[in-house]
Amino acid sequence: MGRIGPWVIRCRRSRIGRTVLGMVGLSGIWLVDQRFSWQAKPLGIAATLDEAAHLATAAIIAGPWLSRASTSFTMGLVAGAVLVDVDHLPALFGTDLLTRTTARPLTHSLVGSAPVVAGALYHRSFATGALLGLASHFLRDMASSSAGVPLFWPISDRGLRLPDHLYYGVLLVALALGVVMDGRGRRSAPT
Repeated sequence: MGRIGPWVIRCRRSRIGRTVLGMVGLSGIWLVDQRFSWQAKPLGIAATLDEAAHLATAAIIAGPWLSRASTSFTMGLVAGAVLVDVDHLPALFGTDLLTRTTARPLTHSLVGSAPVVAGALYHRSFATGALLGLASHFLRDMASSSAGVPLFWPISDRGLRLPDHLYYGVLLVALALGVVMDGRGRRSAPT
């Protein structure tokens, strides 16, 4: 187990290594979705698997820029990909405060993302990463949740869904784009 960290760091330094890491991430997402989605799991295990899949989704989508991105962008990406799920905590304490009108928490909407957009005025790099992380989070939730995501709340409470094959298609396109951009030696990254 102790050798995985250095292996991942070495892989990130090469074009082939980044491609392999992307494919491993995509395979992990698929395994979580296909193998474990039908099984009843304790909440802690389900949440851990889901957040790992959210992180992998964000890393694959940001992959074309991630190896050259600033620390601030990367921190924003991670925060946007997973911290939005803290909105599930009120339900654990027995309140439907955030899910009164929808099956998913209201903060899983464009209005709920407004604080991150406002943050772009203060720290562009972090907010850009956070917006990409949120977008990847919503993309995964639209494909993996039967309730969908109420993106247009308060205009509509309807949860938007995305077929699995489109979600995996977006991830494959992002992986391919990363390979192409690596091959061209592109140096610029989101700021």
